Amino acid sequence: MSDYIDGYCERVAPGLLGEPLNAITNLSFLLAALVLWRVAGRHGTRTDPVFLVPWGLLVATGIGSLAFHTMANRFGAILDTAALSLCLLVTIWFGARRWLGWSWLAAALWPVGMVGAALLLGRHVPVGGAAYLGPFVTGAALASLLMIRRHPAGRWVAAAVAVFVPSFIFRTLDMPLCGDWPVGTHFAWHLLNGMVLGLAIAPFAIRMSAGTNPSFTRH
Repeated sequence: MSDYIDGYCERVAPGLLGEPLNAITNLSFLLAALVLWRVAGRHGTRTDPVFLVPWGLLVATGIGSLAFHTMANRFGAILDTAALSLCLLVTIWFGARRWLGWSWLAAALWPVGMVGAALLLGRHVPVGGAAYLGPFVTGAALASLLMIRRHPAGRWVAAAVAVFVPSFIFRTLDMPLCGDWPVGTHFAWHLLNGMVLGLAIAPFAIRMSAGTNPSFTRH
C-alpha cells in the first residue's frame, strides 16, 4: 500500500511536495463544495440527503486526490479513485431519482450503465484514463433526456459534460507533453473537474425535482 507511484509528469521524485501544482489545485473541489454549501444554505437543502451525500463525496474527492498527489502511493491512489468514483455514481443515481422521478431501483440502472461504459471504454479505447469516458457517456445521456423533457437540471448536467471535454483532454495530454511542458497538464484536470462536479451537484442544492423549475434565487 505504501509503494511509490510516479504516474504524472510533474512528479520526478518521492516526497510530499513532489507535485505542488497537482496537489494545490485540489482546492478546486473544496471551493466548489464551499460554493454549493452556501447555495444550499439559501435554499434550505443542507440537511437533504440527496444533496448532502454527493456534497460530502465532493469534499472527499478533494481530500482523496490531495492525499494521492502528496503521498504518491497505492493507499492515496485508492482514496482518490474511490472518492471520485463514488461521487460520480451517487450523483447520477440521485439525479435519475430526483430529476426523472424514477424509483430508487430503476434509477440504479444509471450507475450500473456508467460502470459498464467505463469498463468497456477503458478496455477498448487506447487512451490513458479512458474509463473516465464512462461517466461522460452516461452524463451526456442523462443531460439529453432531461433536455428533451425540458427539465432545468438538464442545462446543468449538459454544462458539466461540456466542461469535462477539455478536462479529459488535459488529463490525457499530461505525459505526452511532458518533455515540452515539465509541470504537465494534470493540474488543469483538477481545476476543471471541480467545476464539473460542482455543476452536476448544483441542482441538488437548488432542490430541482421532477417537474420543477427553480433557480438560484429564493422564491
